[in-house]
Amino acid sequence: MIRKSQNQNHYITYGQMNLINDFRLFWLEFVIWVRSYMVSTITGFSDIDAIRERLYRMPVEFTAKLQPYFGIKQGEQFQHLMFMYFVHIQTFITAQNNKNQPVVDTAVREMYKDADNMSGFLASINPYWSKIQWQNLFYQLNEMLIAELFSLLTGDYVTEIEIRERLIRHVLILGDYTAAGLMYYLSPEIVTTLADAGASNLNAITLQP
Repeated sequence: MIRKSQNQNHYITYGQMNLINDFRLFWLEFVIWVRSYMVSTITGFSDIDAIRERLYRMPVEFTAKLQPYFGIKQGEQFQHLMFMYFVHIQTFITAQNNKNQPVVDTAVREMYKDADNMSGFLASINPYWSKIQWQNLFYQLNEMLIAELFSLLTGDYVTEIEIRERLIRHVLILGDYTAAGLMYYLSPEIVTTLADAGASNLNAITLQP
């Protein structure tokens, strides 16, 4: 008979750690490619079409991560919501660079509507994800992306670096919350295990059954 020691309950598996790292990497790549799109739009350097195409692949990649848990239909629904979010972010960047304030205002409103739509959908498919918590995370993401573009456009690179550092910390929280919700969905006791194992930022995250 194989006996599990009591201490084993305080460790997460390689698979669980890989899931956390996978979603951290996804959100980190997202802000990296958005910044690349900002810089290319402002300076005209690099291949902006290639960057746009890379961003448009990201909702497909995220869908592939959700489908094993929630199925193809749910994954495709979220893929559309995330795709529209990316479209509105790019519209905002282009309009702000062109000083087209009416389009900027519309794009920003759409970005926050997208945040609401994505938050509501994710909470509807997983009872361990909170709509309010997702809104808080997406709203903060929007605020920092808007501030980052403004800093780049005004040449305030010191502030832009500070915003970049906050964005990196924020997307790690996004990755942790995404992964923790999925693991809790499969095994409710996992959140306690993650906290005991010291996964960063999880103590600041609320998972609601």
